[in-house]
Amino acid sequence: MVLPRPRGPNRSTRIPAQPTMSIPACAPRTFPFIPLRRRSALWLAAVLLLAGACAAGSLRAATEEELNQRFAEANLKLQAKDYAEAIELYNDILEQEPKSDNVWINRAIAKAGLSDISGARVDLAMAISLNPESVEAYRYRAVLRFQAEDFAGSVADLDAAIRLVPDNAGFFGRRGEVHRRLENPGDALADFSRAIELEPGFVQARLHRAEIQREREDDTAAQADYDRVIELAPDTALAWKERGWIKFRRQDLAGALADGLKSRELQSKVADSFRLTGYAQFGLGDYPAAIATLTQAAELEKENAAYPLF
Repeated sequence: MVLPRPRGPNRSTRIPAQPTMSIPACAPRTFPFIPLRRRSALWLAAVLLLAGACAAGSLRAATEEELNQRFAEANLKLQAKDYAEAIELYNDILEQEPKSDNVWINRAIAKAGLSDISGARVDLAMAISLNPESVEAYRYRAVLRFQAEDFAGSVADLDAAIRLVPDNAGFFGRRGEVHRRLENPGDALADFSRAIELEPGFVQARLHRAEIQREREDDTAAQADYDRVIELAPDTALAWKERGWIKFRRQDLAGALADGLKSRELQSKVADSFRLTGYAQFGLGDYPAAIATLTQAAELEKENAAYPLF
Protein backbone atom coordinates (compact mmCIF):
# COMPACT_ATOMS: atom_id res chain seq x y z
CA MET A 1 0.00 0.00 0.00
CA VAL A 2 1.28 3.51 -0.83
CA LEU A 3 0.75 6.03 1.92
CA PRO A 4 -0.85 9.33 0.93
CA ARG A 5 1.68 12.04 0.38
CA PRO A 6 0.81 15.05 2.51
CA ARG A 7 1.41 18.52 1.23
CA GLY A 8 3.14 19.18 4.52
CA PRO A 9 1.91 21.29 7.38
CA ASN A 10 -0.01 24.25 6.09
CA ARG A 11 2.23 27.31 6.26
CA SER A 12 -0.79 29.30 7.30
CA THR A 13 -0.36 27.66 10.70
CA ARG A 14 2.92 29.45 11.35
CA ILE A 15 3.11 30.66 14.90
CA PRO A 16 1.73 34.18 15.10
CA ALA A 17 4.15 36.80 16.35
CA GLN A 18 1.53 38.91 18.06
CA PRO A 19 1.45 37.23 21.53
CA THR A 20 4.98 38.26 22.33
CA MET A 21 5.30 41.48 20.37
CA SER A 22 2.46 43.61 21.67
CA ILE A 23 2.42 46.50 24.09
CA PRO A 24 0.29 45.66 27.13
CA ALA A 25 -2.84 47.69 27.47
CA CYS A 26 -1.56 48.87 30.84
CA ALA A 27 2.06 48.84 31.75
CA PRO A 28 2.81 51.71 34.11
CA ARG A 29 5.77 51.59 36.39
CA THR A 30 4.79 50.29 39.82
CA PHE A 31 7.08 52.67 41.73
CA PRO A 32 6.03 56.28 42.36
CA PHE A 33 6.97 59.29 40.25
CA ILE A 34 10.73 59.81 40.36
CA PRO A 35 12.21 63.00 38.89
CA LEU A 36 15.28 62.27 36.83
CA ARG A 37 17.90 63.80 39.09
CA ARG A 38 20.05 60.77 39.60
CA ARG A 39 23.17 61.20 41.70
CA SER A 40 24.52 57.65 41.52
CA ALA A 41 23.48 54.04 41.18
CA LEU A 42 23.49 53.75 44.98
CA TRP A 43 21.25 56.81 45.23
CA LEU A 44 18.84 55.33 42.71
CA ALA A 45 18.72 52.01 44.55
CA ALA A 46 17.90 53.85 47.75
CA VAL A 47 15.12 55.75 45.98
CA LEU A 48 13.53 52.57 44.69
CA LEU A 49 13.77 50.80 48.02
CA LEU A 50 12.38 53.62 50.16
CA ALA A 51 8.82 54.10 48.99
CA GLY A 52 7.94 57.76 48.91
CA ALA A 53 11.49 58.87 49.70
CA CYS A 54 12.25 60.38 46.29
CA ALA A 55 14.80 63.18 46.37
CA ALA A 56 13.05 66.17 44.82
CA GLY A 57 16.00 68.49 44.32
CA SER A 58 14.58 71.96 44.11
CA LEU A 59 10.97 70.76 44.22
CA ARG A 60 9.06 71.44 47.41
CA ALA A 61 7.78 68.32 49.27
CA ALA A 62 4.16 69.33 48.69
CA THR A 63 4.75 69.71 44.95
CA GLU A 64 6.35 66.31 44.73
CA GLU A 65 3.48 64.78 46.65
CA GLU A 66 1.12 66.35 44.11
CA LEU A 67 3.15 64.93 41.27
CA ASN A 68 3.14 61.49 42.83
CA GLN A 69 -0.63 61.66 43.22
CA ARG A 70 -1.08 62.75 39.62
CA PHE A 71 1.25 60.02 38.41
CA ALA A 72 -0.71 57.40 40.36
CA GLU A 73 -3.99 58.79 38.99
CA ALA A 74 -2.64 58.82 35.43
CA ASN A 75 -1.49 55.23 35.77
CA LEU A 76 -4.95 54.18 36.93
CA LYS A 77 -6.41 55.88 33.86
CA LEU A 78 -3.90 54.02 31.73
CA GLN A 79 -4.86 50.71 33.30
CA ALA A 80 -8.52 51.49 32.62
CA LYS A 81 -7.64 52.28 28.96
CA ASP A 82 -8.81 55.85 29.46
CA TYR A 83 -5.90 56.98 27.34
CA ALA A 84 -6.98 60.55 26.63
CA GLU A 85 -7.36 61.46 30.30
CA ALA A 86 -4.13 59.66 31.15
CA ILE A 87 -2.30 61.74 28.55
CA GLU A 88 -3.72 64.96 30.01
CA LEU A 89 -2.40 64.02 33.45
CA TYR A 90 1.01 63.03 32.08
CA ASN A 91 1.11 66.37 30.23
CA ASP A 92 0.54 68.22 33.51
CA ILE A 93 3.36 66.31 35.19
CA LEU A 94 5.79 66.90 32.33
CA GLU A 95 5.14 70.63 32.43
CA GLN A 96 6.57 70.69 35.94
CA GLU A 97 9.10 67.85 35.67
CA PRO A 98 10.07 67.32 32.02
CA LYS A 99 13.06 65.13 32.79
CA SER A 100 11.28 62.08 34.14
CA ASP A 101 11.77 59.24 31.67
CA ASN A 102 9.09 57.20 33.45
CA VAL A 103 6.39 59.70 32.56
CA TRP A 104 7.50 59.92 28.92
CA ILE A 105 7.32 56.12 28.68
CA ASN A 106 3.85 55.91 30.18
CA ARG A 107 2.58 58.72 27.97
CA ALA A 108 3.98 56.84 24.98
CA ILE A 109 1.96 53.76 25.98
CA ALA A 110 -1.18 55.89 26.26
CA LYS A 111 -0.54 57.44 22.85
CA ALA A 112 -0.05 54.00 21.34
CA GLY A 113 -3.40 53.04 22.83
CA LEU A 114 -4.94 55.86 20.79
CA SER A 115 -3.02 54.71 17.69
CA ASP A 116 -0.78 57.78 17.81
CA ILE A 117 2.26 55.69 16.96
CA SER A 118 4.43 58.56 15.76
CA GLY A 119 3.73 60.45 18.98
CA ALA A 120 4.51 57.36 21.04
CA ARG A 121 7.83 56.90 19.26
CA VAL A 122 8.76 60.55 19.89
CA ASP A 123 8.03 60.11 23.60
CA LEU A 124 10.09 56.93 23.78
CA ALA A 125 12.99 58.63 22.02
CA MET A 126 12.81 61.43 24.61
CA ALA A 127 12.81 58.87 27.44
CA ILE A 128 15.92 57.22 26.01
CA SER A 129 17.68 60.56 25.55
CA LEU A 130 16.99 61.39 29.20
CA ASN A 131 17.98 57.94 30.42
CA PRO A 132 20.00 55.78 27.98
CA GLU A 133 19.60 52.88 30.41
CA SER A 134 15.81 52.86 30.24
CA VAL A 135 15.14 49.22 29.45
CA GLU A 136 11.39 49.73 29.27
CA ALA A 137 11.74 52.46 26.65
CA TYR A 138 13.85 50.22 24.44
CA ARG A 139 11.41 47.35 24.91
CA TYR A 140 8.31 49.35 23.96
CA ARG A 141 10.02 51.05 21.03
CA ALA A 142 11.14 47.65 19.77
CA VAL A 143 7.49 46.60 19.72
CA LEU A 144 6.38 49.70 17.84
CA ARG A 145 9.15 49.27 15.30
CA PHE A 146 8.24 45.61 14.87
CA GLN A 147 4.61 46.52 14.22
CA ALA A 148 5.77 49.09 11.64
CA GLU A 149 7.93 46.37 10.03
CA ASP A 150 11.09 48.30 10.92
CA PHE A 151 12.72 45.03 11.85
CA ALA A 152 16.30 46.32 11.84
CA GLY A 153 15.30 49.08 14.26
CA SER A 154 13.47 46.59 16.45
CA VAL A 155 16.57 44.39 16.62
CA ALA A 156 18.70 47.42 17.55
CA ASP A 157 16.38 48.27 20.45
CA LEU A 158 16.31 44.69 21.66
CA ASP A 159 20.11 44.56 21.41
CA ALA A 160 20.22 47.57 23.73
CA ALA A 161 17.73 46.02 26.14
CA ILE A 162 19.72 42.77 26.24
CA ARG A 163 22.96 44.64 26.91
CA LEU A 164 21.27 46.22 29.92
CA VAL A 165 19.47 43.07 31.11
CA PRO A 166 21.31 40.06 29.67
CA ASP A 167 19.29 37.46 31.54
CA ASN A 168 15.80 38.42 30.34
CA ALA A 169 14.32 35.49 28.42
CA GLY A 170 11.55 37.62 26.95
CA PHE A 171 14.00 39.92 25.19
CA PHE A 172 15.72 36.98 23.52
CA GLY A 173 12.36 35.52 22.52
CA ARG A 174 11.24 38.82 20.98
CA ARG A 175 14.52 39.27 19.15
CA GLY A 176 14.19 35.74 17.83
CA GLU A 177 10.80 36.64 16.36
CA VAL A 178 12.29 39.68 14.65
CA HIS A 179 15.13 37.60 13.22
CA ARG A 180 12.49 35.26 11.81
CA ARG A 181 10.94 38.21 9.99
CA LEU A 182 14.38 39.18 8.72
CA GLU A 183 14.81 35.61 7.45
CA ASN A 184 17.79 34.99 9.70
CA PRO A 185 16.91 31.49 10.96
CA GLY A 186 20.33 30.87 12.49
CA ASP A 187 20.16 34.01 14.64
CA ALA A 188 16.53 33.27 15.49
CA LEU A 189 17.38 29.73 16.55
CA ALA A 190 20.19 31.00 18.77
CA ASP A 191 17.89 33.54 20.43
CA PHE A 192 15.07 31.06 21.04
CA SER A 193 17.57 28.58 22.48
CA ARG A 194 18.97 31.24 24.81
CA ALA A 195 15.44 32.22 25.87
CA ILE A 196 14.69 28.58 26.70
CA GLU A 197 17.98 28.23 28.56
CA LEU A 198 17.01 31.21 30.72
CA GLU A 199 13.38 30.10 31.08
CA PRO A 200 12.84 26.39 30.32
CA GLY A 201 9.07 26.80 30.51
CA PHE A 202 8.97 29.44 27.76
CA VAL A 203 6.32 27.76 25.59
CA GLN A 204 6.26 30.29 22.75
CA ALA A 205 10.05 30.14 22.34
CA ARG A 206 9.87 26.35 22.12
CA LEU A 207 7.16 26.54 19.47
CA HIS A 208 9.21 28.96 17.40
CA ARG A 209 12.37 26.90 17.81
CA ALA A 210 10.54 23.73 16.80
CA GLU A 211 9.25 25.46 13.69
CA ILE A 212 12.80 26.35 12.61
CA GLN A 213 14.02 22.84 13.38
CA ARG A 214 11.17 21.38 11.37
CA GLU A 215 12.02 23.61 8.41
CA ARG A 216 15.59 22.33 8.67
CA GLU A 217 14.22 18.78 8.64
CA ASP A 218 15.53 18.12 12.13
CA ASP A 219 12.42 16.24 13.21
CA THR A 220 14.08 14.75 16.29
CA ALA A 221 14.86 18.15 17.80
CA ALA A 222 11.49 19.55 16.73
CA GLN A 223 9.56 16.68 18.30
CA ALA A 224 11.51 17.09 21.55
CA ASP A 225 10.30 20.70 21.75
CA TYR A 226 6.72 19.75 20.88
CA ASP A 227 6.82 17.01 23.52
CA ARG A 228 7.94 19.56 26.11
CA VAL A 229 5.30 22.09 25.06
CA ILE A 230 2.61 19.45 25.46
CA GLU A 231 3.92 18.68 28.96
CA LEU A 232 3.95 22.38 29.88
CA ALA A 233 0.75 23.47 28.13
CA PRO A 234 -1.34 20.44 27.06
CA ASP A 235 -4.01 22.66 25.51
CA THR A 236 -1.63 23.91 22.80
CA ALA A 237 -3.33 22.53 19.69
CA LEU A 238 -0.48 23.60 17.40
CA ALA A 239 2.01 21.39 19.24
CA TRP A 240 -0.24 18.32 18.93
CA LYS A 241 -0.79 18.92 15.23
CA GLU A 242 2.82 19.55 14.30
CA ARG A 243 3.99 16.60 16.36
CA GLY A 244 1.39 14.52 14.54
CA TRP A 245 2.91 15.49 11.17
CA ILE A 246 6.34 14.43 12.40
CA LYS A 247 4.92 11.07 13.48
CA PHE A 248 3.20 10.73 10.11
CA ARG A 249 6.47 11.29 8.28
CA ARG A 250 8.01 8.63 10.47
CA GLN A 251 5.11 6.32 9.56
CA ASP A 252 3.85 6.19 13.13
CA LEU A 253 0.31 6.33 11.77
CA ALA A 254 -1.48 5.48 15.01
CA GLY A 255 0.47 8.18 16.84
CA ALA A 256 -0.20 10.69 14.05
CA LEU A 257 -3.91 9.92 14.19
CA ALA A 258 -4.03 10.31 17.96
CA ASP A 259 -2.24 13.66 17.83
CA GLY A 260 -4.40 14.89 14.97
CA LEU A 261 -7.59 14.01 16.82
CA LYS A 262 -6.34 15.76 19.94
CA SER A 263 -5.52 18.86 17.92
CA ARG A 264 -9.02 18.80 16.44
CA GLU A 265 -10.50 18.44 19.91
CA LEU A 266 -8.69 21.60 20.99
CA GLN A 267 -9.29 23.56 17.77
CA SER A 268 -12.13 22.21 15.69
CA LYS A 269 -11.82 24.48 12.63
CA VAL A 270 -8.20 23.95 11.50
CA ALA A 271 -8.12 22.31 8.07
CA ASP A 272 -4.54 21.09 8.51
CA SER A 273 -5.56 18.98 11.51
CA PHE A 274 -8.24 17.30 9.40
CA ARG A 275 -5.74 16.62 6.64
CA LEU A 276 -3.40 15.03 9.15
CA THR A 277 -6.07 12.73 10.54
CA GLY A 278 -7.40 11.97 7.07
CA TYR A 279 -3.99 10.92 5.77
CA ALA A 280 -3.38 8.83 8.89
CA GLN A 281 -6.75 7.12 8.49
CA PHE A 282 -5.95 6.40 4.86
CA GLY A 283 -2.57 4.94 5.80
CA LEU A 284 -4.24 2.74 8.40
CA GLY A 285 -6.67 1.45 5.76
CA ASP A 286 -9.79 3.19 7.06
CA TYR A 287 -10.72 4.56 3.65
CA PRO A 288 -14.33 5.65 4.34
CA ALA A 289 -13.19 7.65 7.39
CA ALA A 290 -10.32 9.13 5.40
CA ILE A 291 -12.63 10.31 2.62
CA ALA A 292 -15.04 11.87 5.12
CA THR A 293 -12.22 13.60 7.01
CA LEU A 294 -10.52 14.98 3.91
CA THR A 295 -13.88 16.25 2.68
CA GLN A 296 -14.21 18.16 5.94
CA ALA A 297 -10.72 19.57 5.41
CA ALA A 298 -11.73 20.77 1.95
CA GLU A 299 -14.82 22.45 3.35
CA LEU A 300 -12.71 24.24 5.97
CA GLU A 301 -10.30 25.54 3.39
CA LYS A 302 -12.20 26.23 0.21
CA GLU A 303 -9.26 27.75 -1.60
CA ASN A 304 -7.41 24.40 -1.42
CA ALA A 305 -10.33 22.12 -2.11
CA ALA A 306 -8.36 19.31 -3.74
CA TYR A 307 -6.03 17.16 -1.67
CA PRO A 308 -4.04 14.54 -3.59
CA LEU A 309 -4.02 11.18 -1.91
CA PHE A 310 -1.05 9.79 -3.85
